[in-house]
Amino acid sequence: MSIRYKHTQSGTFAFTNTLREADPSRHSVPENGTTSVESLSWSSDGKPVSRLYTVYGGGHVIPQQAFRFRRLLGRTTTALNAPGEAVGFCRTALVIKSLVRRMQALQTGRLTHPAG
Repeated sequence: MSIRYKHTQSGTFAFTNTLREADPSRHSVPENGTTSVESLSWSSDGKPVSRLYTVYGGGHVIPQQAFRFRRLLGRTTTALNAPGEAVGFCRTALVIKSLVRRMQALQTGRLTHPAG
């Protein structure tokens, strides 16, 4: 997968979230001189953030700090906790979904507002 394809793919995610006009913010985290992580983030007021992580110099492993993979698979970066990022994404999505359902229930009268 080339960098250009990844940027095109992440641009598609940004387009899906209607962030196509926004320029991504770039953040790089070097680690031990052998691996590094770059993140591109697209954000806009009232829209979910789209983020792309690229690991340079890493192997065929899941970037994280808790487990050390066999050297045969390549280097593991600890600058990115991919499982933690995935869990955070899912938690955020579940909270948003729950809030949307609650707002819909309040609007339709199926749920009464606790203040009144």
